[in-house]
Amino acid sequence: MASSFQFKSSLLYLNPFSLRYYDFFAGLLNRIAWRCPQERLRADYHHYVGPNHLEVGAKTGKMLDQLNRDTRSLRLSLIDLNLWSLKAAKKRLARYTPNVYQLNIFADDTPIAERFDSIALNRVLQNIPQGFYAKGILFYHLQKLLKPHGVLFGSTVVAKGCQHNLLSLAFLKIFNMIGLLQNREDSVLELEKALKAYFRDVKIDVVGSTVLFSAQHSRMSS
Repeated sequence: MASSFQFKSSLLYLNPFSLRYYDFFAGLLNRIAWRCPQERLRADYHHYVGPNHLEVGAKTGKMLDQLNRDTRSLRLSLIDLNLWSLKAAKKRLARYTPNVYQLNIFADDTPIAERFDSIALNRVLQNIPQGFYAKGILFYHLQKLLKPHGVLFGSTVVAKGCQHNLLSLAFLKIFNMIGLLQNREDSVLELEKALKAYFRDVKIDVVGSTVLFSAQHSRMSS
């Protein structure tokens, strides 16, 4: 199930300058357009992050930073294609001495030997081209990195099956036109189908224009 997909949109807008303001604008969009405030996203991190955690799409590392875990109780690894993002997150989370990987998680030759208690996929799927019939292959790769009782969780903005307002519809159209988002075909139903193709226990929660999800118990081990 090798795939040539690479989610490159973050390479277009995450750079040393824009990363300074990323948290502010992301938080603003979450609240007024996607209508899923940071507090709701943070709650899932507090609930799901386990002792050995993998963050796919590091961005600035803000969510993990706000966990404020004892450094002895959290082993942390970060994945991103964007080197600037990895550097920013690694610096912010330096107290955990995280492992960092600049790689394409769609590749079959991922050089990660360990297995994780939790994997976060926060605001990543919306940046991958095509619908969930294609980008759902990512779940195949990530399930192989989970421990038997580990959990994959995250969030994504979708175009269909959720509640949009005029502002979210406008941003959705503009961001897809300029390439900051790749989710014009994404729906709640197709996300759920893609997750259930690889996991036996799937939970979906729709908040505004955002889908929050969790998945456990890989079908590969059944």
